[in-house]
Amino acid sequence: MEDPPFRPEMDDAVTITNQVQALQNMVEEMWASHDSNRPDISMVRRRLKDIYPEKSRSITERVIMMMEKYAANLEIKVDERTAELQIEKHKADQLLHRMLPRAVAEKLKQGKVVNAELFDTVTVYFSDVVSFTNLCGDSTPMQVVAFLDDMYTMFDSIIESYDVYKVETIGDAYMLVSGLPDRNGKQSCRLK
Repeated sequence: MEDPPFRPEMDDAVTITNQVQALQNMVEEMWASHDSNRPDISMVRRRLKDIYPEKSRSITERVIMMMEKYAANLEIKVDERTAELQIEKHKADQLLHRMLPRAVAEKLKQGKVVNAELFDTVTVYFSDVVSFTNLCGDSTPMQVVAFLDDMYTMFDSIIESYDVYKVETIGDAYMLVSGLPDRNGKQSCRLK
């Protein structure tokens, strides 16, 4: 028998938890040279229960604890996914409102049927950039995109103060209507 007996080294350089530190201390006490300095088995059991309280519980208690942890994690995930869903729903609503008049979009979202209607007084406005083809030939694609973006942004800011609905922008064409889908009588003829 070796004197002193072989003891493996316990690496102190590693980041350890309180549980691991307490376990290391108990192992070192169990390595004591004299029997009287070593903890007996009942003391070891008590200390292990203190170090790992979740292991000392019954199987039912452990299952319930695991279910509670799972439920808490599930609630967090549900909250995260609900927030993501709300963001995506908002994006979808914005896209729908860009494509359709607000009143029509709201009816469709509610699952209602949107019937075709006849409008007696409606103003339709089309605009087109003169010599757009020549402009495109003399400009880079990014210059054309920037020009159209600036122009449509300006148009959009102007029409906000009027009772109009932007139907479409395709290339250099810009289309507005007034008096549709909300009737506004003879005012629909006044676009500035």
